[in-house]
Amino acid sequence: MKWASASRFDLSPVVLPSISACEDKARELKAVEASFNGSDLDSEKIMSAVMDNASALTARELRALPYCLFESAFQEINPAFTERVLEKFGTKSGFWRRLFRAWIFHYCPETTTGKIVSDALRSNRKNFLGSQVQLLDSIGLCDATLPPQRLFELLIENKDDDLVYEIGLRDGVGTTQLAVAVSDTLAKYLSERDVSEEQISRYLELMTLNKEVHQSLKAAVMVGVIKGGDKFSPDSKISKTCRDLVETNYPDPSVDKNRWPAVPEALGGEKARDACIEIVRRWRVFQSINLFFKVIGETITEPEVKHHFPRRKEFWLSYFKENAVSEAWILLGKKATQHMKRLKSRGDSEIVNLNYASLEGGTYEQSVLLLKVGSLTVVEWSHSGACRIWQSNSNRAPKLYQNRYQREVLMADSEERVVHDSRGNWQSKLHRIIRDKGGVRRRV
Repeated sequence: MKWASASRFDLSPVVLPSISACEDKARELKAVEASFNGSDLDSEKIMSAVMDNASALTARELRALPYCLFESAFQEINPAFTERVLEKFGTKSGFWRRLFRAWIFHYCPETTTGKIVSDALRSNRKNFLGSQVQLLDSIGLCDATLPPQRLFELLIENKDDDLVYEIGLRDGVGTTQLAVAVSDTLAKYLSERDVSEEQISRYLELMTLNKEVHQSLKAAVMVGVIKGGDKFSPDSKISKTCRDLVETNYPDPSVDKNRWPAVPEALGGEKARDACIEIVRRWRVFQSINLFFKVIGETITEPEVKHHFPRRKEFWLSYFKENAVSEAWILLGKKATQHMKRLKSRGDSEIVNLNYASLEGGTYEQSVLLLKVGSLTVVEWSHSGACRIWQSNSNRAPKLYQNRYQREVLMADSEERVVHDSRGNWQSKLHRIIRDKGGVRRRV
């Protein structure tokens, strides 16, 4: 039987930024450099040679042997196969150095085979190269778990490039299972600890190339960047940097959350994935509120209307800061749509990746901001149009995330209606409605 069933750390979905043909090719080669392809080796022959002394192994089979310990084709006779290999070939020149490389590539300390191999490596450190001993000691490579604080210090604070290379983190690609485990450990550290903006920036430099996240690191970077970035004010530079990265590499969760990567249990599993999606939705709410008032402020020509836009923007952002605004959706009229296309063409990521709907039946300059605040759905009109409110579970309430909206639907049968008067009395009226009917009590 050929070794067709052997598992392999698959690096085939390499999605590389287009820099140059030479650089692209170099990165592809780095991505598979640490891999081992034994698909044409005969696993039954290797088993017989090891377990029964049936025949001698070729030089290539001997070089492959350390990797065989972890391959699926040999698991049916493990751990006996692993123990026999260590006993029979542990005195061979170069065996332990190859086993060390195989351990980095397959890194699996939680398995029975992994525990046997890690114990053997720890006991035979005298056979390693100096760089291998350094790696073994610096990050506890043969311990049951990796040290989060130590990894963060070495890779983020000290930027140990040699260690990065030995682990298998190369140009934003996780080329080994150890690299994936390290990326998970760093992401968990970022999600749980208070870190600085500079540390987040260094993490992004380590885990990405040209702001692109490779498939091998997609789940870990998602958790690290989103949960780490959420610790900062949405107005901060680092928060915008994190949002830019997420918007470039992950789909809009309001439209398509099914294509977001699964999160391993070590990072919190489905609960962590849902938390990340919710954070990104909040970021989108913040962007939508800001963008709505930016667009109408730049497209509406009536000065008697524009003067109260800042107050209205701050009003809704105050509820956003209270975590009371769960969703936001922009509906643009004809003039605002034309202006939005111009803004998108300039390449600002805060705008380029933000979706919006069309408002039909309104005036040339009219637009709408559709919000969910507490248990309420709110329609906030541009100009001085009245703010209209429904309970979100009402059949009459407008639904978010449609592509087109008719003006008359957004104005009919609302449960509450508040006019934006010039003296600002509308604020106290809206506060009261949101408190009494939306269940949101603002902190004073």
